[in-house]
Amino acid sequence: MKQLAPVVLLVALTACMHTRSLAPVPSPARIDAYLQAHPRAVLRITDSTGHGRWLYEATMTGDTLRGFRTNAVAPRQPMAFPVSQLVGVEAQEFSAVRTVGFFVGIGTVIALIALTMPPPDY
Repeated sequence: MKQLAPVVLLVALTACMHTRSLAPVPSPARIDAYLQAHPRAVLRITDSTGHGRWLYEATMTGDTLRGFRTNAVAPRQPMAFPVSQLVGVEAQEFSAVRTVGFFVGIGTVIALIALTMPPPDY
């Protein structure tokens, strides 16, 4: 049972998050407005080739979106993308509905297991 704890925790963390598009067409003004309200944001960007990647601690400098490839302490690999080369910018957010759904689902599975177990033999 202890071996399942990391798996359940990982599923719980991913079940409680979702990504939403910042704008139908990325623009420096919209991205900068989001970053002003959410410092140290984590963004999922998609470039014009369709390649998606995560960008940590994102900032806007002029018309260029800058950040880091990983959120690890070292080595930090800086990345920069002109907004004109991006076709999608999404932000990761907490979802209360998904969190409630996850825990209701876990509770239902536990209840079904408990109800279908045969009585113990003493």
